Amino acid sequence: MKNNLEGIREVIEFAIKHKVNRVKGHHLWVNWQELETENMRHPDNIGIWNQFINSIALYRRHIKLENFDKLVLEGENLQSIEKSDFLKNQEIFIHFLPLIE
Repeated sequence: MKNNLEGIREVIEFAIKHKVNRVKGHHLWVNWQELETENMRHPDNIGIWNQFINSIALYRRHIKLENFDKLVLEGENLQSIEKSDFLKNQEIFIHFLPLIE
């Protein structure tokens, strides 16, 4: 969520300090219209997310950061520049979700 963005940095710093081997992030699943503007995958927030990813790049020397990848909007499809297997599977599920009604 956009509101929690700086809190993510604190979690990463805490994990490094306490010798945790990785931090794994997941984007918000928007289930309510009121949360749409909090979604970092919202077109208005992609730049903010990508700047955040740039700002935490040095942390990668100390800890594995999973699912902390830049986002790019290609046409109307949002893509992660580097996708984990989990996100690939998640996107497949989301792609077929409208068919399950």
